[in-house]
Amino acid sequence: MPYHVIVLVFVLTGSAACTLPGPGMYGAPPTRVSEGQSTFLLRRQGNEVEAIRTSVEILPSRAAVSGRAGLAVRRVTGCDIAWMRGDAALLRMGLDCGEGALLPPGRPELDCDVIDEITATGAVYTELAIRCGALSGSAWRPAER
Repeated sequence: MPYHVIVLVFVLTGSAACTLPGPGMYGAPPTRVSEGQSTFLLRRQGNEVEAIRTSVEILPSRAAVSGRAGLAVRRVTGCDIAWMRGDAALLRMGLDCGEGALLPPGRPELDCDVIDEITATGAVYTELAIRCGALSGSAWRPAER
């Protein structure tokens, strides 16, 4: 098989995978929306939205793309953006539709207690053994604007 055919197959396969939904978004129907020079595929599950940028942009800045993605999500959902994570190609956002928003995944609020302190003789450091538990009530409202 000629070299250019192999390269074409890899390029087409790779570009097809770029718009696949991320974890937790399978089954959510995509909505194509444009904001400024950016075009996104938006998928929503509950109060979380995934925005995949599908437009070609030369050296896009995360700040500019995330601003446009936030505007597009607000326009489509009618909700405020409570938090946003990602880069110029893929962004995850939490929505605040008036009932409070969940905290971003991976950052639970913890309450910890020191249960043991270990200091070796002559050591310049101390090791702490701690026990932590997640605080209940992970919903929060952002400060009033």
